[in-house]
Amino acid sequence: MADFERSVTVGVAAEVAFDFLADPARLPAWVAGLRLEDSIAVDGDPVLQGEGEGAPTAPEAGFLPDRTTRTVGWSLPGRYYAGSAEVKPLLTSMSTIVIRLHLPEGADAASVNAALDQTVANLRRLVAGG
Repeated sequence: MADFERSVTVGVAAEVAFDFLADPARLPAWVAGLRLEDSIAVDGDPVLQGEGEGAPTAPEAGFLPDRTTRTVGWSLPGRYYAGSAEVKPLLTSMSTIVIRLHLPEGADAASVNAALDQTVANLRRLVAGG
C-alpha cells in the first residue's frame, strides 16, 4: 500500500469542520474528482434481487463518520483503497483537517498528490462558508 497525507488548518471549530466533512452530499464539493450520481438504474425486478435480479452492479463503497473521534473514513472493498479525514481541534474557532489515503502500490503519485492538493484547497475555501 502507498500512503499519502495532507493537512489544512481552517478557521472553524472542530465540530463545525466535522459536520461539513460528515455530510456525504458535500463530498463532491471538497473531494477532487468525485461526483454523486443523480439516480441509480436497476436491471430486472427489485423484488427478485435475492434471486439475482436487480442486483447492484456498482462496487459498494463505505463511508463512516465517527463523531467521537471526529473522523470520517471511506473505502472501496476489494480494491485496496481507503481514506480518512480527521479533524483535530486547535483553538475554540480553529481546527486542522488531516486527509490520509491508502492506495495500492503503483498508484500514480503525481496524480494523487495533485488531487490531494486540490482537495486541501477546496477545504480551505469551503469549510468556513459551509
